[in-house]
Amino acid sequence: MHKLFLFILILVILPAKSYSQKLYPYLISGQGWGFVDQNSKVIVKPKFSYVHPFDEGIAAVERNGLWAFINKKGNLITKFQYIDLGETNEGLVPVCNKNGKWGFIDLMGETKIPFIYNYALNFSHGLAPVVMDSTYRFIDKNGKLKFDFKFASASSFNENGFSLVSLSIYNAYIIDTLGNTHDYLTANRYGLPSEGLFQKVKNSKYGFYDLKTKENIIPHEYDLVYHFNSGLAPVKKDNKWGYINNLNDLVIGYQFDDAHPFSDGLAAVKINGKKGYIDTKGNYIFKPQFDSAGDFLNNVAEVVMDGSFFYVTKDGKMLKE
Repeated sequence: MHKLFLFILILVILPAKSYSQKLYPYLISGQGWGFVDQNSKVIVKPKFSYVHPFDEGIAAVERNGLWAFINKKGNLITKFQYIDLGETNEGLVPVCNKNGKWGFIDLMGETKIPFIYNYALNFSHGLAPVVMDSTYRFIDKNGKLKFDFKFASASSFNENGFSLVSLSIYNAYIIDTLGNTHDYLTANRYGLPSEGLFQKVKNSKYGFYDLKTKENIIPHEYDLVYHFNSGLAPVKKDNKWGYINNLNDLVIGYQFDDAHPFSDGLAAVKINGKKGYIDTKGNYIFKPQFDSAGDFLNNVAEVVMDGSFFYVTKDGKMLKE
């Protein structure tokens, strides 16, 4: 009886382990893109022109200019039939068919929202921006329109439930997931409210405010700032960037020519024309060596070095031959 129970338990556990197994995009020169596990063992053979990292158990793969999706066994769950795609989130993926129309598929590759849009972004907080008749609208997961507004542009909602929208290039503002506007929030490209703080400019200097009390808790003393993530925000003074915490303590000193907000616990920074990655203590995971460096998502980030695209991992591995 105990042996039978143990056998059943193993059968139940194994699929879960397989699903949670971390796979990383890997480039082998002359062969193409595939996926390896955390021990650099090839799990999906390198046979694609390009790939995106796995997200929610599926990955986008490209061949001959068309995209498809695979599972972690390397099996196709869709045909090579999409000419463009967005980010997987909340179980849905925005994809564009050969007719140039966007819709949404689920993690099994089934069409859940029909291909009727001119453009679409990912879902967040149950809502996604889509383009209809040259204007941005928001839909829910049933494809129903939300709000009565029509925008010239709109972003997906961030983790705090805010979206940057505009009626024109001169009229941008912020809405929440209920469609309410927030006039006290400065609408700019430097980041939506996050971690309970938002930034505003006063006399050409930036500071931070508490999202609940609207009080100015970090004075207007910075030339430029980005949003908080992992408890830190990039700030610029005297043409150099560093990082502060929410008490306005300088945690990582002014030393960078450019600095990104943290994502997945790491941030891209630039020195002498090259980019690298630091952790929240300011230690380098990758010293500045890349021509460009994207944000980390699901433990990997896309970089460019010497004209070649590839991915790197949070533990310092370069995912290429």
